[in-house]
Amino acid sequence: MKLLILGMILLFFVNSTASQADALPGDDGLDLGQCISLALQNNRELGVSQAELAKANADLRRARTSRFLPVFDLKEIVSAVPDARGDLLNPETSAEDFSELGPFTRLDLELLQPLYTFGRLSNLIKAASHGVAATEWKLKAKKNDLVSRVTTLYYGILVAQHSQKLLEEGETTLNDVERKLNDRIRKGDATLTDRYRLGVARAELAQRRNELDETHHLAIATLKTTLGLAPEQSLSIKPVAFNLTDFATPDLNKMEKTAMMHRPELKALESGVAAYQALWRSEKAAYLPQFFIGGGFRFAHAPDRTDIDNPFVRDDFNTLEGGAAIGFQLPLSFWQTGAKANQARAQLGVIEHQYLLAKDAVALEVTRGYEAYNRATSDVRAYQSMEKESRNWLNASLQGFSLGLAETKEVLEAYVSYMQARLKRLLAVMQYYRTKADLDRLVGGQKE
Repeated sequence: MKLLILGMILLFFVNSTASQADALPGDDGLDLGQCISLALQNNRELGVSQAELAKANADLRRARTSRFLPVFDLKEIVSAVPDARGDLLNPETSAEDFSELGPFTRLDLELLQPLYTFGRLSNLIKAASHGVAATEWKLKAKKNDLVSRVTTLYYGILVAQHSQKLLEEGETTLNDVERKLNDRIRKGDATLTDRYRLGVARAELAQRRNELDETHHLAIATLKTTLGLAPEQSLSIKPVAFNLTDFATPDLNKMEKTAMMHRPELKALESGVAAYQALWRSEKAAYLPQFFIGGGFRFAHAPDRTDIDNPFVRDDFNTLEGGAAIGFQLPLSFWQTGAKANQARAQLGVIEHQYLLAKDAVALEVTRGYEAYNRATSDVRAYQSMEKESRNWLNASLQGFSLGLAETKEVLEAYVSYMQARLKRLLAVMQYYRTKADLDRLVGGQKE
């Protein structure tokens, strides 16, 4: 009698699950492209990188204004000064008399325009320009990393949805079996032991479903944060069937060359090397004179003081003067200049070695990603075959069980093998998409 009940349970469950192996909820949701687009628009990590890019552009604008626009200063003072009447030979007031005060104002306008600096300022502009390029490449690297993370979360949620559907089917099956089992117990064709066995199976199914629900909710919350969505916003993922048949076969040598040409981390370091080279040249230019044109204008007026028109006597309280001249400036503290140049050269050496180290690391990462992708494709094929063979094994066992030619243990082993194969195939497909996204990132990501 127990064999009959077991056969009924397994036949009902397998027929139900095998016919709906990869069914998903029918509600529409976001596809992968939409998730990536949202993440690129709203992710806060990209906001930090974009702010850093804005700062780099501001540094570039500042460097350009230092080279092409003059330093222009305007200073105005207003005060009270002692009255002074008379002239140089016949003063009418004393310099120590502060009893009478009058208004005083002075306006100073100064201008300094660099003319030729032997590359000091132009190299600062080049350094800032390369700094902008480096920041742009870092932003590109962040975007590539974000795309890879979103892809991993997306397919992880899909696997959880497939697994949830499988557990829902199992719960429905157990409900139907329970009803039939209760009828047989009332008729005396089954015992309470069969009910207890079914209760254990139901409890284990509920525990597995709780674990899966927790994992699914956490994945959804993580994806929401990655997409820049608020916690109260709803998010659903569009169902996708996991039926992979064709796999691309990448060429390792070609991928390594592509990574060396397009990997944004390497491009950022290349720009960094160029920036520090320009800074080094700028510091070395400080050994040479810096030519400039300077000019100024001054107007001062104190109405209660006599305006002296003698060109040989300077009067800072009543004056109107201005002019321009060409000159140069040369710092003579060459030891400080040399120390700054040596420091810039040392910084250049550091980033040059970082660049060479990064190239070796990128080549190794591409090789690892290539091997992981090939392993994932092989696993998908293997588990697809395993699922097919385990289904055939289970069907054969059930037929033999119905005819009394197969033992209960064999049927259970076949059933467990079939369910494990289905789950492993789902996990292998998720790993395939994860390694594929990672491989795209390792060779430089999507071209914009």
